[in-house]
Amino acid sequence: MGKEKVIAVELKMKTLDGVEIELQEYNNNKLNELINELRNQHINAGSLCDNLDEELIKQKGISLPTLIQLSKWCDSHTGDSYVKGESIANEISKLLFNTILPRLKPK
Repeated sequence: MGKEKVIAVELKMKTLDGVEIELQEYNNNKLNELINELRNQHINAGSLCDNLDEELIKQKGISLPTLIQLSKWCDSHTGDSYVKGESIANEISKLLFNTILPRLKPK
């Protein structure tokens, strides 16, 4: 199977509980630092970090699957082992969206 084609669109949405999410202009260097910090701090963050790097650093957009993946890290509910990763994911979310993403679920 080939790699899915990513199409960049302007991201602006509102969750059912009223949280507005809009991709902001962001500092690439700061985002890259946070991605590397998350990758180094948590063994299970590789996939998310690869996706964030490919999409946001290289392509300047974010896919819905990666947005959902980031939201799960921001609101992990998995206990102590993810606490450090969750705080870094929250920093990434605030950099990108000026808010901490709520846990998003695909339909």
